[in-house]
Amino acid sequence: MCREVFIKDLKEGKVTVSGTIISKGKDSFVIDDKTGIVNVSGESEFDVNDYVRVFGVFLGEFVKSDVIQKLEGNFELHKSVKELLC
Repeated sequence: MCREVFIKDLKEGKVTVSGTIISKGKDSFVIDDKTGIVNVSGESEFDVNDYVRVFGVFLGEFVKSDVIQKLEGNFELHKSVKELLC
């Protein structure tokens, strides 16, 4: 597993990012972490406005997802901790 990063700091390779789903298509969706947005390929059972963590591979223009995890709880606390760690 790799360290979680902000969308603005994505580099090609294995990544972990989290954010709010802001739009969704059949085989992809877009997440926003307030530092940027990124397209994610892969089917998701989650809905717009759900807060998710994506484990996958960043291929320059999108993240090819391996695992998508819905996060519940205090999102502001999660973001604050991420700011301290990243």
